[in-house]
Amino acid sequence: MVSEKVVGGLIFVVFWIIAIVFTLAMWYPGFEGYSQIAIKLVVWILVVGVSAIAIWLGWVMGGTKPGVPE
Repeated sequence: MVSEKVVGGLIFVVFWIIAIVFTLAMWYPGFEGYSQIAIKLVVWILVVGVSAIAIWLGWVMGGTKPGVPE
């Protein structure tokens, strides 16, 4: 079993790498062609992520049986 510290450290490192690569794609002069792709990718991830949460919430609310009043 993987400990929570290892998972936390992995998340920390991966998202630092993502942040650095995104920053380079947005602002570094050699990456002009990648800036639009970076923006589209981030917007897509945000839209799909929020939609996935809303879909999951609707599924849970629709599938939950109502509570019995006392």
